[in-house]
Amino acid sequence: MEDLTHYIEIEIKPNPDITLNFIMSILIKKIHESFILNKQNLGISFPFYAKNLGSKVRIFGDEASLTKFNSKVTINNISSYLVIKPVNKVPDNVSYGRFIRVRTKTKASVIKRAIVRKNIDKERANSLYKNFIERALTIPFINYHSSSTNQYTKIFIKFVDNCEKNNTNEFSSFGLSKGDSVVPIF
Repeated sequence: MEDLTHYIEIEIKPNPDITLNFIMSILIKKIHESFILNKQNLGISFPFYAKNLGSKVRIFGDEASLTKFNSKVTINNISSYLVIKPVNKVPDNVSYGRFIRVRTKTKASVIKRAIVRKNIDKERANSLYKNFIERALTIPFINYHSSSTNQYTKIFIKFVDNCEKNNTNEFSSFGLSKGDSVVPIF
């Protein structure tokens, strides 16, 4: 596991013609693809997280891993919309937080799961969940298009602040916290 001693900051430049979320979605996809391709376990944060993910992403790891990431990530098609800063040391006296993926349950996904888990047909599953109410999430998200499955999905991201520092450092292929893993917040 990499120590989170260093970071790279990527900022999206303001652009009146393209939405921030559109560029952020492409950027996160490129980061995700790089993490998978290079088998990297790096954490990410969104310093301006609020009603949306904001205009900055910080990627955390040790200096060598971030240097490798910087040399391997392919963002040519959106590089003109970004400012990528060099690897920097994480400042002293930071707080810690987690950025976690939140999955929403749709009626279709609940029915599909029931068919598999309960070994019932679609008609029976529909009748069991006819009153199922989908919960709308109001937290920030990216629109993600999977190259491997050719499916579109929203990846909802929740920020949990004021976490205890630990050395778990296990992150998803999107750089989001798994379990108790935390990233520096500053």
